[in-house]
Order: sequence, then structure tokens, then C-alpha cells
Amino acid sequence: MRKLSSYSKKNPTLKALIEFDKMTMSIYMLNYINDIDLRRRVSRALNRGEAFHQLRAGILQISGKKLLGKTDKAYEISNQCNKILACCIIYYNTSILSELLAKAEAANDEVLCSQIKRFSPVAWQHINLLGNFEFRHTDNVIDIQDVTKFAVENSINTKTTESPLN
Repeated sequence: MRKLSSYSKKNPTLKALIEFDKMTMSIYMLNYINDIDLRRRVSRALNRGEAFHQLRAGILQISGKKLLGKTDKAYEISNQCNKILACCIIYYNTSILSELLAKAEAANDEVLCSQIKRFSPVAWQHINLLGNFEFRHTDNVIDIQDVTKFAVENSINTKTTESPLN
């Protein structure tokens, strides 16, 4: 069986599919122009993708913006390690944000809930990307509840010591 894209441009089925694609794209573009909510969702999705790429670029800077390795397989391993580190950072941030949100909801703090919901799990400014990464099995697990407890306590201390002019 041959692929449809390998047919000549005069193939009636291919022509019909090309026209159908043009119609679908035109309808989408008109909806995009008309619907501000759709534009916001598309913009948010593009921003998420860009933030992920910035995180990966930050991780890549550790090695001087060089992919490590001399073969295609070594480059692929280096690229996949970069992705794993990025996903670990996102998972760590998501765990902390989820725990903070649960505590804010339990305290019925709607202002804090809305602030937490706007935070991005792709943020990485608070993570030290310099140093050696060791992947090994250990019984020491990061306790997310302790991390969030520390964050909440520091937030309360900061609020009470702030000047009213801030």
C-alpha cells in the first residue's frame, strides 16, 4: 500500500483532503480571531512549551551548551538525560505546589489559592543546576510536607515583618 502523500497532485482523493484541510484551517483561524478565550488558551500552551525549552536550555548550560558524546547514540542519551532532569524538576515543583494548594484550601485562603494556581511548575530559578548529579537508589526521600511547611512558615514570618509601605 502506498502513502497518499506519494500520489500525484492530480489524485482526486488527495485533492479533496487538501481542500478539506484548508477548510478546517480556515474555520480554526476564524474561531481564533473571534474567540478571546481560545487565543488565551493557545497562548498559555505556547508559553508552557517555551518555558520547558528554557528549562532544558538551562540544564544544557551545565555542560557549556554542549551535548556530551561523540556518537549519535551518546548524543541521544545526553538529550534524554536532559529531558529526564527537566521532568524531575517539573515533578518536584508540581508536588510542592499541590501540597501548598491543599494547605491553602484547608485554611480557606482563597487569595493564596488563586496565587498558587498561577505559579508554573516549570520554574527553575530556585534550583541549583550547578554541581554533579548522582542517580542512585537511596532510602532518603525528600519529604514534600516538610518543604511546604518550611515555605508556609517563612511566608508567615515575611508577612509579619514586612513594612506597611511594601
